Amino acid sequence: LNSTDDLELVTAIVNGSGTPKKENMTHQARDEFVNQLEGSTSKEGIRSHGKRKRNGSMNKRDYVDSIRTQRIILQIDDFKCKQESLRFSASQIAAMAGFHPFTNLAKLLMDLVYQGRLGQLLLQRDAELLNIEMVPENDIIKTIAKKAGPNITKALLDSFDVCKGKKKLKNTSEANAMKDDIITKVKSSHVLSKAEVKQLSEGIEFNVNTGFGKIHENDALDFYERKCGWEITER
Repeated sequence: LNSTDDLELVTAIVNGSGTPKKENMTHQARDEFVNQLEGSTSKEGIRSHGKRKRNGSMNKRDYVDSIRTQRIILQIDDFKCKQESLRFSASQIAAMAGFHPFTNLAKLLMDLVYQGRLGQLLLQRDAELLNIEMVPENDIIKTIAKKAGPNITKALLDSFDVCKGKKKLKNTSEANAMKDDIITKVKSSHVLSKAEVKQLSEGIEFNVNTGFGKIHENDALDFYERKCGWEITER
């Protein structure tokens, strides 16, 4: 696989216009094909391709990039068809069982469907097919806060500091007071829509709850050990 003809064959397979034999490849055959693709980006393959270069063919760097792109596409196709194991954290299970009211269930579902490195690549591909731009949630609430004014922007940044552990809250009363103060300021804004107020408030609440939970996680584990008599060896 070290010529432009090979690249055209890969493209045909991915686009569904290849030969019937290639279109109906087994997973084992596809894995072998992917391994051949990976090998084609070696120095030997590139050197061989350089010798075969014809007028109008792509340069070495473009050739390598194209092969890698097609390899990723094949891996994504396998990811969609193969049975994959899902990883659930304890907090995710609690959320799905209704014991974690602050979880965004729609986001949780998206995270599970597009789990892992290949899942994120599939998400990008699906977004491109639907002509959707994926914007990080933190960027969205930063834009909303900026629209609301400098005071709310500062309050949002304070909630990020709590989430990252840069600012520590001693107890639940302090955490609730911080949330109530910021959310009251957000709701009093006259420039935000109801949807923006809701999204910004939920983002701030999530930041404070997450940061407070991280800080006091060991306290909760210590309490569990005293209450149940079991030692937690990994934290």
